[in-house]
Amino acid sequence: FSVVLEFWVTSHLTSLMDTESLVCSFRRMLRGVSDGDLMLSDDLRIAEDSDCLKHLLMTQSKFKGKDFERLLVEEEVERFQEFMKQSMAEAHKPEDQRTKTPPCLRLSLRGASDLRVGVDVWHVSMPGRKDGVRHLLALREDSEAR
Repeated sequence: FSVVLEFWVTSHLTSLMDTESLVCSFRRMLRGVSDGDLMLSDDLRIAEDSDCLKHLLMTQSKFKGKDFERLLVEEEVERFQEFMKQSMAEAHKPEDQRTKTPPCLRLSLRGASDLRVGVDVWHVSMPGRKDGVRHLLALREDSEAR
């Protein structure tokens, strides 16, 4: 029994480490094709500090635990909520019925001194994590908007 249990634990830990490694590699690639990425918890709070946000918003503030929607220009909040709802509905479709690329939305964030920072936002959900559903956002600044 103990040999079987040891094998099961080892294989699951290896699988978990492989999954985390895959997520880290994917996020690293995202940083190469966008201005950065951001992980949100299931209640849309920022799950970890983000150099990307600091750069885009021109601040050194810490964002971990903050409500992402509070960083949006007020009139953009409802559009973002609808975008997330549609994106989550898309994620629950069978693989062959989903769109081939993640959904994208152009938003305005509130930067330093209430400067509007236009960004394109892509979203994928990451269900099945031990800490609940996470939301991975890729952000790319709309440099023409500044």
